[in-house]
Amino acid sequence: MRLAPILALAALLLAVASPAAAQLIAQRSTQTITTSGSDCTTAAACAAIADVFRTLNGTVDLSGTFTGTAQFEGTIDGTNWRALSVTPLAGGTAVTSATAVGAWTYVAALVGVRVRASALASGSIVVSLAAR
Repeated sequence: MRLAPILALAALLLAVASPAAAQLIAQRSTQTITTSGSDCTTAAACAAIADVFRTLNGTVDLSGTFTGTAQFEGTIDGTNWRALSVTPLAGGTAVTSATAVGAWTYVAALVGVRVRASALASGSIVVSLAAR
């Protein structure tokens, strides 16, 4: 019995049968928030990755010098944005907003992720988003 043809066929079947959902999709974006708003219709009030389809988690990093509040939000339908619980990279309690620089992670199957300044008295927030 020759194993080489059988092994070649098995390798081909595994390559073809691999589900598309198993492919890793990664997206990154860095944007600056310079004003606040109750939604993202106000220019420069949000930083977003609007289409994170087929990602399961991500990281949000806030930097810059600012006085204000940044809201973490996610959507499962692309229209209705809800508070997103994020956990500090260093560990700790999950939050849905921040008033200082730092890095947080989330685990959720979402369509979109954004950071919105609900209040920004001064400065600007540099937002780096990564979805995987």
